[in-house]
Amino acid sequence: KKKSDIYPAHSQILKACAPMLAQLVELANVNERKDEGVSHVEISGTDPDIFRGMLGYVYGNEIPKEELKRNSKRYIEIADRFAIITLKWSAEETYLETMDLNIENANEILLYAVSKNCYVLKE
Repeated sequence: KKKSDIYPAHSQILKACAPMLAQLVELANVNERKDEGVSHVEISGTDPDIFRGMLGYVYGNEIPKEELKRNSKRYIEIADRFAIITLKWSAEETYLETMDLNIENANEILLYAVSKNCYVLKE
């Protein structure tokens, strides 16, 4: 793995802000027979830049509005995956601002909102 693809994180911050990611770390500790040590957890199925943005958000940084506009669905998906509710809401609101809702795509957007349990989109 490239060093740039390794992201250090504190388990207590993850517990407070990204509960599903914290559970992955805890599971890694159990599997590696560690108490509260350093764990390496491989995260697949997400873009490293989106993961880095999400982790930065967890640590109190805002995701730049233009970045959120370009990747709102990707942030919805990663926020849903790791149970980061405030990021999910923010990404949903941004997605609503940038999408062109019309009769042709309304059903597709509603199905997406239901599949990701997007409260803001469903409203």
